[in-house]
Amino acid sequence: MTDNFNVSWPKLAQKQISIPKRLDSMFDHALVPGWRPFVNKVYTYATIPLPSRANHLSRNQPSPTDVSPPSNSPSHVLTPIIIPPNHPGNVTFWPLPSSISQSTILGRTGSNACTFIALLFSKMFFSENVQIPVFNSPLSQTWVDQLIVQGILVGNNIYDSVTQDIPQTFGVSQALRSSTALNNVVGGTTVGPEMPVSIIPEASPAANLPFHWRTALTQSKTSIFSLNANTVVIIPTTQGIFLLDSHLHGSSGAHVAFAEWQYSFELLSWFKQVNNFQFTLPTVTNVKFH
Repeated sequence: MTDNFNVSWPKLAQKQISIPKRLDSMFDHALVPGWRPFVNKVYTYATIPLPSRANHLSRNQPSPTDVSPPSNSPSHVLTPIIIPPNHPGNVTFWPLPSSISQSTILGRTGSNACTFIALLFSKMFFSENVQIPVFNSPLSQTWVDQLIVQGILVGNNIYDSVTQDIPQTFGVSQALRSSTALNNVVGGTTVGPEMPVSIIPEASPAANLPFHWRTALTQSKTSIFSLNANTVVIIPTTQGIFLLDSHLHGSSGAHVAFAEWQYSFELLSWFKQVNNFQFTLPTVTNVKFH
């Protein structure tokens, strides 16, 4: 089990994202009172190595013998990283470096914490300090540092404390039942049933995943869906659909993606292709945050 993040990790390059011991004030305002003591307990100083060229997605794996300790100097500041948008067809997505995913962050070699992270991503998305990304602009530092990086770190830590180094996968309800800490972080929730759906068009509207996104939008809910044991979060907005995926994707790490409503199935087709999924029947669980 990982009790904290004061660890050594492979040295990929000199450019690094550094997370201070105390999280930014965004978390004080965005989350329930239980968040602050939990975060202060699990966080030490953490540095996340990045490729030497911020927008270059290296395929090289870290060397286990080339390590360096984190710098605890107060002058070691957060290094900005530029994540430009990509536009395959009518989908916009921002791929983070391979060092920023649930299974690689801080030198990890695996993680099944995706359901925990999806719940944290959802909670943080609705913070008043998180702005909708500008679709033709790089992903903001708020998204990179305070939502994606911190969501993955905290989600992995809670997962580790629950599983005690025994790999497990979790549905939404199971994850919430397993951890008081997770409930303290995300606050009150209403969790709908886990239902099988299709990511390709079906004759019955209710059989299609976008139908459940529409339902989630009218009820101020988030859709969390799982395909091939990979759980990601879909957040429907009036502008369109956001997909937040914390997994490693070959040479890139976590993804943030967006499509307007009329391109819902194109977003799903892109998601299936980028993950090399052979199946088209995931499950979906709509979650409302109070």
